[in-house]
Amino acid sequence: ALVGALAAITTLEAGGDTVGIVLGIEIPILLRFEIGFRAGVRWAVDRYNEIHGTNKQLRILHAYTGAFDDPARGKTAAEAMLGQGATVVYQVAGATGLGALEAVESFARAQGKTVGPPFAIGVDSAQDWIHPGFIAVSMVKRVDNGVFEAIKRALDGTFQGGAVTLKLAEGGVAASTIEMVDAFFDEAIELGQKTPEEKAATMAGVRAARAAVPQLAWDLLNELDGLIRSGEYVVPAALDRNTAEYWREGLSTY
Repeated sequence: ALVGALAAITTLEAGGDTVGIVLGIEIPILLRFEIGFRAGVRWAVDRYNEIHGTNKQLRILHAYTGAFDDPARGKTAAEAMLGQGATVVYQVAGATGLGALEAVESFARAQGKTVGPPFAIGVDSAQDWIHPGFIAVSMVKRVDNGVFEAIKRALDGTFQGGAVTLKLAEGGVAASTIEMVDAFFDEAIELGQKTPEEKAATMAGVRAARAAVPQLAWDLLNELDGLIRSGEYVVPAALDRNTAEYWREGLSTY
């Protein structure tokens, strides 16, 4: 939802009318990603109109590629969305999504740009560094917090078997930050996988992308973050096709 809000405002501020989401296999967890993204887009469009007294709308494109390990499919799907005017494309497709990220940079560079828009949005980890300048933000799964919580419960004697869901308020997910990308490079340098020079060049691109994202997009991402954490806004969830279809219609903007 948070990255959906950022995608929406970035698109509106750029004068665009379309965002896209490229997904892997149509399974319950991916439906949850899709509907959460749509919810964030819809919330942000409504908030934008409230702020500006306008009646803007956005088109939301989605494509299930049927694979998590085929970058070519992801690239083709993203190219189709960019061709239809998408300003921001969110990848939720594992390795398939790497092709979507590549497509966004290639599309932008073909227009002579060195920084977006168009922008991509990464997933699972802080992927901002993969195509610096063209990835606005990433949706991050805070597996580190999940592991820490499990160990903590084991040590204090409160650990129980079964599934535990850590949402935004519990630190289970987050939008990527500059600090996350910076820490990644510091670790990579320590392991001899990256050099300080590579870090400097990449971080310059990451910062340029974030600077090119309108401030209002960051402000509303943070506003929605607070509303979700407080429980004032509840992100709708879909884990089956019928529910997903219901929310696709209900969360569409046009």
